[in-house]
Amino acid sequence: STIYDYMKGLDSQYVLVVGDRGKSSDSIAATKLALALQNDQHISLSLMLESEVSPNINKILIGHPCTNSLIQLSCEEWPYADGQALIKIMGNDLILAGTTDEDVIFAAEVLGNYASYPLFRNNSAVLVLSIPLNTTTERIIRAKSAFEFVCGDQICEPGEKYECNTDCEGTSCFDLCKDKGFINAVC
Repeated sequence: STIYDYMKGLDSQYVLVVGDRGKSSDSIAATKLALALQNDQHISLSLMLESEVSPNINKILIGHPCTNSLIQLSCEEWPYADGQALIKIMGNDLILAGTTDEDVIFAAEVLGNYASYPLFRNNSAVLVLSIPLNTTTERIIRAKSAFEFVCGDQICEPGEKYECNTDCEGTSCFDLCKDKGFINAVC
């Protein structure tokens, strides 16, 4: 299933879930997503804490693995840098997890407008990248699996931080693009 299909198939039986130790930004992100879905698809989703939700219900999990234990990703080995968030289907759940508070909120805004992004139609995992400049710049790229990373190319790709530590000590592909003057480039 793609992210687009998942979002299109939502109904009132799905719930938005923030962690028991979640931050207020997670609740803000959930609210922004809920409002977008209510406006566009006329669906009203409930917001619940992770300790209140049944394991059998379909969930949109919001936050970071360190603050929402239902997000089945490593808290200690979170591979993404500031300005990066992951939107990924895992089983019957959709994960919306970001590195910083702002990343979670920004990813929720992007997901709330999912029909506008063609990449959601073909992928079950994407990275949402926001780079603070004078103007708002956003990028969505297909999230790579660990086996797709090229270690030793001296380019630190999003998500490669723990998979290929030697590449991530140096320059990222976005730094290379920025140095060459390509502001809207995608690596």
